[in-house]
Amino acid sequence: MEKVNQYTDDFKIRIVEEVLSGKITKEECRYRYGIKGNSTVLRWIRKFTGSYNRFPDMSIKSESEETARLQEQLRLLKNELEYERLRSTSYLEMIKIAEEDLKISIRKKSGAKQSKK
Repeated sequence: MEKVNQYTDDFKIRIVEEVLSGKITKEECRYRYGIKGNSTVLRWIRKFTGSYNRFPDMSIKSESEETARLQEQLRLLKNELEYERLRSTSYLEMIKIAEEDLKISIRKKSGAKQSKK
């Protein structure tokens, strides 16, 4: 019967950090550190992070980093929304001025029938 290795939590956390940072793959960790079992490293990742994301650039970030990123995204979206509101208001004002000056109807009447071709 093979000897079962017992690893410290510090060692396991170091391995998890290496895998999630993209420095090394799960398989490379197993080979480099002599870890037995195909899913051992995956179990450690799930234990210490609650999930496993196999894309290193999308690794688990601290809550403060994630909060800061989301706040910045929210700020940018609010700016875009305000810009679009101003643009919409400007278009409506241009249509109003054009209708008054040129004495033509630009806006489509609700319920108007489309012409047949």
